[in-house]
Amino acid sequence: MSPALHELHEHELRQLIEGLPHPVWVRGRDGRFLFANRAFEAAFGAAAADWPLDGGLGGSGGSSHTGGARSCEAALTLDGVATRWLLVRWPLRDERGETLAWAGAATDVTRLRAGPSRTSR
Repeated sequence: MSPALHELHEHELRQLIEGLPHPVWVRGRDGRFLFANRAFEAAFGAAAADWPLDGGLGGSGGSSHTGGARSCEAALTLDGVATRWLLVRWPLRDERGETLAWAGAATDVTRLRAGPSRTSR
């Protein structure tokens, strides 16, 4: 990692994450949300603090998990509309390799999974 990148402060990193069009979040080992960007609230219709621990975005994965990133697809009903999301989450580790928290990102794949439009003939 370059020294300039290493010197980025929390403020700049939050700006980077807030600028992403995809929902991004960080959950503690207990599954509680520590941070979520504005795209999270826009996509899921609720602030991360109001999102249930078992709300379909994948829990913490356990503090002893030693693997890397995981991905899955989840079906969520948001405001009565069925949606499909590709969820990716990965552990955030300290210098010793201990999992401190879990980060996640989501991409709406509802249209991709719906298949070709029947009206496009």
